[in-house]
Amino acid sequence: MKESFRESQDIIVRSGGEEFVILCVSPSAEGVEARLDTVKQKLLLKTKQMVDDEVKFNTKVIRYTHQGLTTLLVQIDNAFRGHSNRKQKSQNVA
Repeated sequence: MKESFRESQDIIVRSGGEEFVILCVSPSAEGVEARLDTVKQKLLLKTKQMVDDEVKFNTKVIRYTHQGLTTLLVQIDNAFRGHSNRKQKSQNVA
């Protein structure tokens, strides 16, 4: 992740066991998504060499519109909950 994001402008924070939040300054969501795709491809390649299991990599880009820190934290929490709910539903189907 450090290779794809700028140390001087972006902040990478581990927020849970497998969850990371990346705060970055970017004029477009597409620019952020392109960097995340690069990280995803590198991660998938690296993990494929280490484990036989399929590794999933989910992302969500949230555009911060200066509505306050609390609003941003709620958006981040909702994004994680949405991922968790989808993960739980797919496990229940099996």
